[in-house]
Amino acid sequence: MHIVDGHMYIFSGVHMRAMMGCNLLMDLDLKNRTWKHLSGTVLPTPDTTCPGPRRGATSWVDEELKKIYIMFGEIDRRGASVTGIICRGQGAG
Repeated sequence: MHIVDGHMYIFSGVHMRAMMGCNLLMDLDLKNRTWKHLSGTVLPTPDTTCPGPRRGATSWVDEELKKIYIMFGEIDRRGASVTGIICRGQGAG
């Protein structure tokens, strides 16, 4: 999570239907208290136009406060397998 120029940006996360992690990127306008979807989904879905699903990602903002960089994090395949929740709430088999 980063706060830049009156906006809070949040990426990633995990929930019961996405144990491997999410690639959701959201923007909260702190002044207007409104959310904007920037990219990704709450369910792990293949998408080459944005970062892959993960949890615990690392991120930083460049010196000009223009770009947010996202890297690392993990995809918890074992946790998803153990719980039987692999993708879109479906079981392992």
